[in-house]
Amino acid sequence: MIANNTLNSPESIQEMIYSKFKLLSNEKMQEVYDFISYLNNQEEWEATKELDNSEILEQIRQGLDELKRGEFVKFNEIRKNV
Repeated sequence: MIANNTLNSPESIQEMIYSKFKLLSNEKMQEVYDFISYLNNQEEWEATKELDNSEILEQIRQGLDELKRGEFVKFNEIRKNV
């Protein structure tokens, strides 16, 4: 585990990881890569699950309904007033 006082910046963590990574065999490097890919996919999945929120979906539905009813302002009209 990394000591808390070394977590000052992402760069320092990256440097520590890379210094250890360089010492690994090619096989272990592949395992590290696979694990990092797994972690990345997990983060992406978690972000996607956040979008699976009924409140957000309802707001999107309301916006689409307003669009269908013509309840919108064109961007060019807004830009004229800025």
